[in-house]
Amino acid sequence: FTSYDANSKELKLHTKKAIEHIKSYRFYNSLGQEVMLLKSPKTQTIPIESLSDGIYILEIDLEDSETPIKIKFVKY
Repeated sequence: FTSYDANSKELKLHTKKAIEHIKSYRFYNSLGQEVMLLKSPKTQTIPIESLSDGIYILEIDLEDSETPIKIKFVKY
């Protein structure tokens, strides 16, 4: 799951997988357009101040899975 801090404009991921097993974070807007890609992340805290307010889907690609994890969230 995720938690969003509106003051710092950061998204915090709470996953069972270690950060070393995450290949990338992909962000999609409500139209399905990719708006951000972070490859080989080093942290589970993601600054999202560059994204406009709205509804997004975070897709987490894992090394050991062909199916990504998808999480919906609202940035305000």
